Amino acid sequence: MKSLCSLLLKKFIAVPLLLLPVSAFADDAAQKFDLSPWEPSSISFQVSGPEEAKHWSFKNSTDSPASLTILIVDKPEVRSSSYKLSGKIKYRDVEGSSHLEMWSYFSGGRQFFTRTVAETGGLQKISGDSDWRDIELPFFAAEGELPEKLAVNLVMAGKGEVSISPLELSAISPNAGSAPSQQPDSPGQWFSTKAAIYFGSYGGAALGVFCALIGTLAGMGKGRGFVLAAMKTLIALGTLLSIAGLLAVFSSQPYAVYYPLLLIGGLLIIIIPSALGTVSRRYQEDELRKISSMDMGAR
Repeated sequence: MKSLCSLLLKKFIAVPLLLLPVSAFADDAAQKFDLSPWEPSSISFQVSGPEEAKHWSFKNSTDSPASLTILIVDKPEVRSSSYKLSGKIKYRDVEGSSHLEMWSYFSGGRQFFTRTVAETGGLQKISGDSDWRDIELPFFAAEGELPEKLAVNLVMAGKGEVSISPLELSAISPNAGSAPSQQPDSPGQWFSTKAAIYFGSYGGAALGVFCALIGTLAGMGKGRGFVLAAMKTLIALGTLLSIAGLLAVFSSQPYAVYYPLLLIGGLLIIIIPSALGTVSRRYQEDELRKISSMDMGAR
């Protein structure tokens, strides 16, 4: 149960990081990185290097999804807990919705991601055709938290060719682009982007703490009625959130609305039911041991 709570906490904290605005960043001293060499593999990626045009090109010639790591930065020289990788990207004939993702690794084995899955802006998804445009992968960590490593992956849904310039790592000033209210809301949006960020941040953190309490009680064999009722309530909550998320998708709600609903709801209905069976058996075994001990004492 402790591993369950840790997983939920990590996932929930990552939710709001994909919703923050990325415009109007103010940069500190920046590092520039060429992308990693890549050997063509059985998934038919073909690579041309920076000697051709100061960029890397990746081509997936098959219909199969594929992912590759294009950049790893150990001990990045960034002095701010808010930072971004930025550069240029162009692509053609990209099938489905592909994306770039940046993983930020912190002490204690913690890791979080930022993905380009939005409809517009620096976090726009990779789909169809585009000439050179800006791309940004921001991350907003807790104050004083600095990453130990960064990794960037290109995730392709199918066929397509993508070219990426060298990426630049820079700090984001505390006063630039960090206010959720700066993200424009779409007409007919169920709730504001600011509310979505708060829901993912505070709601996710509260659920993580609640799961920690449940895990602690279950591990001690205490509070059986409360723990089982709480877990069933979380499953019901996850079901409602997932249904709301699906309705948001079918109603053409923006990413900021449906993503946190589907992510948190999906995590709850996938993880909690499997843990519920384990916890129930644990309480039953404890109860049988108590009955057996009482019988032996009576004799």
